[in-house]
Amino acid sequence: MQGALHEPAGMPRGLMDLLRSEPAVVGLDVDGTLLDHRMRMSPAIADVLARLSRSQHHTVIATGRGLSKTLPVVRAAQVADGYAVAANGAITARIQGGDAEIIDTRTFDPDEALRRMREVVPEGRYAVETAAGDFFATESFEDAEFGIHAEVVSFEELCDHEDVIRVVVTKPDMPREEFRRIVQKAGLHGVEYAVGYSSWLDMSAPGVTKATALARTIDLLGARNVLAIGDGSNDIDMLRWANLGVAMGQANRNVNDAADAVTGTIEEDGAAAVLNELLAGTEFAQDPSAGSVGEWVYVG
Repeated sequence: MQGALHEPAGMPRGLMDLLRSEPAVVGLDVDGTLLDHRMRMSPAIADVLARLSRSQHHTVIATGRGLSKTLPVVRAAQVADGYAVAANGAITARIQGGDAEIIDTRTFDPDEALRRMREVVPEGRYAVETAAGDFFATESFEDAEFGIHAEVVSFEELCDHEDVIRVVVTKPDMPREEFRRIVQKAGLHGVEYAVGYSSWLDMSAPGVTKATALARTIDLLGARNVLAIGDGSNDIDMLRWANLGVAMGQANRNVNDAADAVTGTIEEDGAAAVLNELLAGTEFAQDPSAGSVGEWVYVG
């Protein structure tokens, strides 16, 4: 739901009142929203997530990370029962007692997309994540989103995997804007894709986004309204679709344009400001005399 941009303290009043009126789904991106670039959660974020978990609302972590790297964030958010969205919507997991059960997986054949990207970025690094949770790449690398070292295979072997939930293409030494232009010119078809803050491309099955997965959780939870917060291009569909979509302060213009409001940056605990406003006037509101106490927490 696109609209005018607002300062962090100026959430659209009518939309926030609607969200407070009944249990809502709160879809939260992870990196750049809940965790900083060092994968740390601030005391302010940890505090408001704990209060949110005790409220009427449903916290749903929605991230591009693989499931194994999503679950530590789910636990840090104190989501004991509910749902989580991983791999940009390709995986939806049921959370019960802190344990996860995959209930929905969306796969695709990556052959055409891989070959098209190889034509325009021949020296890039290529990787796939399978529905079984295995990771294969054309060269060895480890990233927080994967969580484990990828098994090194040839490019042709990579293309042979028919049921994958995600394809990653990265070219670390290429400027992001140049990489983005090349991706746009590649003419990718039959996949969803998003370029991150660096020269990193995520591809998933057609029609699969964080928004489509969150829509399934709404039905499962019996909720009607959604608050979403994010900072990346893979959050755009989610922000547009939510009743109230809030972009983080460090997000680029395309993300801001998709949102109803813009909050503070990750360094300013922008997500905490939005969630505190959601909980304002309830028994789970922040005690203004307490402040944010505690230690920064590394969430690997």
